[in-house]
Amino acid sequence: MSTRRAATLPLAGFGLITLGVYATALTVVASPLFTRAPRLGAAAISFDLLVSVPAAFWLLVMRPRGLRWFTVVPVVIASGYAGLLVLPAASQQYLGYARFLTAPAELGLMGWGAVRAWRLLRSGAHPRGDVMAAIEAALGEIVRYPRVAQIVAAEVGLLWYALLSWRARPEVGPGEMAFTGHRRSGMMGLFGAVAFACLGEAVGVHLLAAQWNSTVAWVLTGLSFYSVLWLVGLARSILLRPTVVAPDGLHVRLGLLTEARIPFDRIAAVTEVRAASASRRAPGYLHAAVFAAPRVMIELNGEIEARGMYGMRKRGITRVGLLVDEPRQLAATLAERMPRAR
Repeated sequence: MSTRRAATLPLAGFGLITLGVYATALTVVASPLFTRAPRLGAAAISFDLLVSVPAAFWLLVMRPRGLRWFTVVPVVIASGYAGLLVLPAASQQYLGYARFLTAPAELGLMGWGAVRAWRLLRSGAHPRGDVMAAIEAALGEIVRYPRVAQIVAAEVGLLWYALLSWRARPEVGPGEMAFTGHRRSGMMGLFGAVAFACLGEAVGVHLLAAQWNSTVAWVLTGLSFYSVLWLVGLARSILLRPTVVAPDGLHVRLGLLTEARIPFDRIAAVTEVRAASASRRAPGYLHAAVFAAPRVMIELNGEIEARGMYGMRKRGITRVGLLVDEPRQLAATLAERMPRAR
């Protein structure tokens, strides 16, 4: 049995146990037994969701991998919220008590992650004051699954850029030359228009859904406002994370959407363009532009890897379409640093 398969089996076992617990809970709620004794049934189901599921996680996942005790807290919280979909509204009192008890732990974990990220930034461990790198490192100490940590870090990063970055400066380190892409493209105006449209849509959706169910209406309104925060955070990240020419190569960044490092010796040609010469999903092509066409096309003599939001990656890239405000200056700067130009 391979090491990878051996590591996957405990997760699969935990998933099967969790599915079994929820399937049993749904069956019990739909049966006449629950109608006869709803308080007893709600207590038993709440116990399984809040104790049995985390216990299975501890036994099958945490203990074999030596994870820290606070790793189980997100499991308790997630299972409690999922229980809202299982139990009727009149039988959710125990889940409410659990949320009241776990709220301090949830806030404590978030606070600890924020403090840890701040200390990493202040220590200079992350050049250019890279907020996302610090957030991912801090969450990586809490969540030992890299993909989960990256997904959570992306959401936390978007909230940071949307709410707390208004006095921050662009993340550009010593010896780096920044190339923005928002000044001449009008993308910030488009972000604002989309955000304003989301707010207008939220009002209409709320009024329409409120005629059917007020709870659903407020949930949809909350999602709409979160979408606006998401857009604002993404726009702010584009402002604060520009593409930079660093001493070791070109660091392509489009906010939190795209990030790739291109060593100078991998660059074969740099040309100014007015439109992308390839489809965005073409094999080997990275489209580093939003709401506008690329202004620079970079041909590579080897493959590189790009990283997107939520830990997504694109490999085998040999061409990059990049949106910058000063394409001629970027092309000249790269031409000076390409090995063949020396």
